[in-house]
Amino acid sequence: MRAIFGVYAHAIGLAGYHLPDMDQVATISHQYYDNHLRGGEGHMEVGKLIQTVKHRKAHMVISIKPFGCMPSSGVSDGVQSLITARYPEAIFAAIETTGDGEVNVQSRIQMDLFKARKRAEAEFHSAVSRTGLTVAALESKLRRKARALHHPPHIVAGTAANQVLELAGIVEWTA
Repeated sequence: MRAIFGVYAHAIGLAGYHLPDMDQVATISHQYYDNHLRGGEGHMEVGKLIQTVKHRKAHMVISIKPFGCMPSSGVSDGVQSLITARYPEAIFAAIETTGDGEVNVQSRIQMDLFKARKRAEAEFHSAVSRTGLTVAALESKLRRKARALHHPPHIVAGTAANQVLELAGIVEWTA
């Protein structure tokens, strides 16, 4: 499966993209959620949130699950409270597909998206200031290098900030 994904990803220009290692995600989550509990993928949900925060994969994690999925809704969401307490930079939104309370779900998602957007903007501005270049200079560099499906190397969570750091030749980020 990984080989087939790799062939198609490379064909569309995502040569550097790799699927997550599920064994690694399970290992990360094990101290918070016993991997031997059966009935769902709640432990994977916990591991993905931790991995996302530690490796700056994204600014926000959304978990969409069917109503009544006990391993995810009943157990994982409770564990996520501990994770977000230990990693305050984590934004986690759990959505159950019940159809009830649509307005509440939409407002929660909008609030979390707003927080994630603010973090992405701050990360972008930090990356720009770190390079010492102006936005106009970065835009000029980008125009010369632009490809439709270019994916900059992963350094921080936001793609725009990653692109800025790539254009400036910065390959490592220390917060």
